[in-house]
Amino acid sequence: LVDYSSCACTAAAANGYTGEFIGSAMEANWQRFCPGITVECASDGLVRLLRAYYYVRFRFRVAVARAVIDDVIKRRIRAKIRDRFNVRDDRITIGDDDSSTTRRLLDSSTALYIDLEIDSDSSSKTYYVSQFNQQMDAIAADIAEVTGGSVNETEVESDEGEEILEGAYTGDATLNDPATNTNTTTVESGADQRYYVVFGFIVTILSA
Repeated sequence: LVDYSSCACTAAAANGYTGEFIGSAMEANWQRFCPGITVECASDGLVRLLRAYYYVRFRFRVAVARAVIDDVIKRRIRAKIRDRFNVRDDRITIGDDDSSTTRRLLDSSTALYIDLEIDSDSSSKTYYVSQFNQQMDAIAADIAEVTGGSVNETEVESDEGEEILEGAYTGDATLNDPATNTNTTTVESGADQRYYVVFGFIVTILSA
């Protein structure tokens, strides 16, 4: 996607597609085909691919030492979550919950979280938050079965994340001044203004 975006931004700049119009006119169509993904042809020659997503987080503490939670245990927990919610493995992340305020006694318990990544559809986020809350005890039982330790301090929350990938392109995607028909770089609040210029190409290709 980064390689494609670099090519598209170069083509846009070489053919005079500049300014805010491309982004405002075509973004809605782009989002129909690629929800949550934005391609940015920045005026500094960088192309940025931004992906926004939601995630649901299940926090818990399990009564086993941290050393017990190895990659094999994490894979087994991930498989339980995958099967329970019918999602892909790569949507599930398990990590240490550094936000936990409960002091561990002799390292006999471990605070962890499970993240389920969801696309930028808020209705899907609401659905999975509801499902996690409804099945909290069952999820805790799954984890206890895998680890051999009791589970407590369970909590469900959700938030939004963003992933950014960068590449480079050749050309100048700065603002075209209609009064002078010349390209100018606009600066707002001390930063270069960036323009989304690739959307028209995507929609043209998909509609062909």
